[in-house]
Amino acid sequence: MEEFSTKGILEAIKSKRTYASEGPVITRIAFFENATLRVDCSSCVACHLRSFPSGSGLSVYPAQGQAFAETFVFDLATGGYRLGENIVIVLQDEYGRRAWSGSIPVNIKVSPVIE
Repeated sequence: MEEFSTKGILEAIKSKRTYASEGPVITRIAFFENATLRVDCSSCVACHLRSFPSGSGLSVYPAQGQAFAETFVFDLATGGYRLGENIVIVLQDEYGRRAWSGSIPVNIKVSPVIE
């Protein structure tokens, strides 16, 4: 249950359901079995994924010809091999304002391709 009380806020922080923002709104972050990560948000011009402790990152932009997007999809099958143990999602709107997710633990296993 979501509640706007001290208890509810502390529980949201503990369960990593909070984020910081200068303007953009994060509405959903979801991992899928097909090795994709989807971020739903307010209209933004870019979405960046930063990995720690490796320091690597991936960026996704709106489709060609589009100035904004409200959904960004990361293909972790091609770029996920560089990710560390935790990621942070960073959104950027047209005014340069950003939103940062809390640290999200990831467990990406890479299996060898056998032909």
